[in-house]
Amino acid sequence: MTSSEQNSGPSTPPSEASPPLDEKQIEGELLQHPELLERLLQNPEIKAVVYRNEVFSGPLPSPNVLSGYEKVLVGSAERILMMAEKEQQHRHVMDMTALQGEINKDKRGQQFGLGIAVLFGVMALVLGLSGQPWLGGLIATVDLVALVAVFVMGRRSEE
Repeated sequence: MTSSEQNSGPSTPPSEASPPLDEKQIEGELLQHPELLERLLQNPEIKAVVYRNEVFSGPLPSPNVLSGYEKVLVGSAERILMMAEKEQQHRHVMDMTALQGEINKDKRGQQFGLGIAVLFGVMALVLGLSGQPWLGGLIATVDLVALVAVFVMGRRSEE
């Protein structure tokens, strides 16, 4: 035997080689032997293939990031939580202010609409009593049709 044959160890012919492992077998081997995975991850070519994507959504950073801030600056996690609470309080106040403004605008519109309807009704009554029944009747009819149209169209738009 030559020295090169001794160094290479016993070789198996290609026909007797073990069949390639499928994905489940590889996963099982890596779970049984985590040190293999650690060794593989030391290889820069494999590191380039392995990619980890972590997504977190919300008003606060993820717990991992928050603990990272706390490690860098003690008390920073508490400050971040307080900042989020203040922001939420501010948002609630702004929402309530906007909602109250919408309610006031609607009330004002209803009050002005009632005032205009009463004004036209009084004008129709005065014209009818002063000898202009056709003109008074026309204004009263237009006033009534406009009121009905506003209520009917307003309800249809809500549906």
